[in-house]
Amino acid sequence: MAHMDRFGPLVTSQQNARVKAARSLAQKKFRQKDRTFLAEGEAFLRMGLKAGFELREVFVIDDSLSRIDDLLHAGHVRARDVALTTPAVQASLAGRDNPQAVISVFRQKALTLDEVELKENALWVALQEPRDPGNLGTVIRTADAAGADGVILLGGGCDPYGPEVVRASMGSLFAVPVIRADLKAFRDWQTMAATPGQTVGLALEGSTIYTDAEYSAPLILMAGNEQTGLPEAYRAACDRLIHIPMAGEAESLNLAVSTAIVLYHAAHALHRFQGERATPSTLDFKPQG
Repeated sequence: MAHMDRFGPLVTSQQNARVKAARSLAQKKFRQKDRTFLAEGEAFLRMGLKAGFELREVFVIDDSLSRIDDLLHAGHVRARDVALTTPAVQASLAGRDNPQAVISVFRQKALTLDEVELKENALWVALQEPRDPGNLGTVIRTADAAGADGVILLGGGCDPYGPEVVRASMGSLFAVPVIRADLKAFRDWQTMAATPGQTVGLALEGSTIYTDAEYSAPLILMAGNEQTGLPEAYRAACDRLIHIPMAGEAESLNLAVSTAIVLYHAAHALHRFQGERATPSTLDFKPQG
């Protein structure tokens, strides 16, 4: 085909060097080494570009190239970064059958708390060592929908750039800053805040039902991991503890569900929905240099 001259030969082998390097990003050690990650889907490519993430490569099934014609013509994607593939090669990258026609490799954004100002009207989510990628991705997606300023991962846990997290976030990973920090750095950040605020911990033994609590900005909502809940050292970093009442036999709620319940309640209390977006935003990003 004529476009082969522009993009190079069709990649048909799963052992191709570019394919192998991208496929290795399914493993955390290679993501950490290269500071890159995979994002599957045309929508994720567009979200990543709009959010200013550095694009490294794009793998596109040969007969689907027209899907990104506008990005190529506008200079948002460079031809040299595009590899045309087959469905089989794309499936090997995605690690599953019926993959998306477009799979991108982006550079991670490495932010620290030192780079973030706890603004007067801020709303953040802090998670202590989340273990389940699906839960983390869902919390990031919910934080985005609720208008939160970002998500802080305290003390480790699963990698926010893992394929399952990226997929579960439905692209919100590109829109919401995700910062990794230890407890000491978090406490220092709280102390340095120009405006006194609240850190509210979600715990089964919380003394206040979440609907009865008062919320003031800047607000940080903290939740523990799926197995152990919020440890004492983290509870001590909170100004108050809250809990979600349960009428049935369940001992606890899923981390993503419980965080979503309280986050939306807090966001409403802080009037975060006054500027609710009525329609999807447009792709008004600038071309890459």
